[in-house]
Amino acid sequence: REGSKNRIKLMFDPLKPMLNRAASSSYPPGSTFKIANALVGLEEGSLNEFMRFSCAGTASTPIKCTHSHESPLALVAAIRESCNSYFYQAFRTEINHFSTPAEGLDAFRDHLLEMGIGKKVGADIFYEKSGNVPSVSYYNKMYGEGHWNAVTIRSLSIGQGELLLTPVQLANLACIIANRGYYISPHLVKIIQDINGAQKVLQFDKHELSADRFKLDVIADGMEKVVESGTAHAAAKVDSLTICGKTGTIQNPHGEPHSAFIAFAPKENPRIAVAVYIEQGVWGARYAAPIASLIIEKYIKNRISKRRQELEQSMLSSDLISTMKVEVGD
Repeated sequence: REGSKNRIKLMFDPLKPMLNRAASSSYPPGSTFKIANALVGLEEGSLNEFMRFSCAGTASTPIKCTHSHESPLALVAAIRESCNSYFYQAFRTEINHFSTPAEGLDAFRDHLLEMGIGKKVGADIFYEKSGNVPSVSYYNKMYGEGHWNAVTIRSLSIGQGELLLTPVQLANLACIIANRGYYISPHLVKIIQDINGAQKVLQFDKHELSADRFKLDVIADGMEKVVESGTAHAAAKVDSLTICGKTGTIQNPHGEPHSAFIAFAPKENPRIAVAVYIEQGVWGARYAAPIASLIIEKYIKNRISKRRQELEQSMLSSDLISTMKVEVGD
């Protein structure tokens, strides 16, 4: 009886703790999406690892960067610094690489679908959502055919706007870079047993991208720099372990920004890929990056080093719920 009462409380809790957010909730990916943006440019040939774009920090237009850093900068440094200005200009170049913005967006969207973004990735989890990658028809309806371009939809370049991904898709994106070009449909169960006790190993689809390894190596190099000397340096670095990651701080009109981080490790011969998304977690390196790095460290080393045990306790004792703005409704 007590269990039933508690279950009812959980079901009607406005924070919705019974909702499997990993597959059944979709969010703007924020700056974690920049690696997908970069990969599209590399694939289309509108971008290469040496191409540089300038950034004026918070004075940049039409999208501001969050901080001052070296300028102009190439791709690896842009990933390290999570430069908004760079990825906007890269996106604009990708779209303008085609005869019309509509053709550019179609190609951009096709690449994302190939990565498992904007569609169900086939996870054996109930109620998996597909997320959303806006189409040409969507923007034609919103702005009118021929009345929008790369500048109009610039928020996509930094993982904002109408773009929505599930945390499973974010983890899958990390897997693609870790595997240097493919993902296997995520699953919870590998072996099943029938009523007679016979076991069967389930087979899962392998999805290969058209991108060659060199392009994916460049992305991995940038993600390594994020942790070694970039936006997640203080939050995610683990001694004697090469983690490749990407932070995300996501605008949230209902409260504090969301905190996101995707990562894999080690860089060579990876063993684990992780996506952490903390609602109203302030910024990417505040909660998501430390939590992801602790998960990775525990998984690979089977322990948390003494140097990072204080960080572990800080994450375990953090209380976002008491300060979170909760909106109850449909």
